Amino acid sequence: METNPVQLNRNFKKLGTTPGKFLKNAKLQQAKNLLNEGKSLEEVAKQIGYSTKFLKEELGI
Repeated sequence: METNPVQLNRNFKKLGTTPGKFLKNAKLQQAKNLLNEGKSLEEVAKQIGYSTKFLKEELGI
């Protein structure tokens, strides 16, 4: 992105989020998509990089 961490955080702050929250939301959305495609929770968790417990809690499964 050709920017430094401070500038990156400032840009995300303008959007009302942080880089970490943005990444988490993107991963959770991808997990929802994969689950809707019929993938198993275990497979999705492995692909996304979160535990099945965390996905169950975050997605309300």
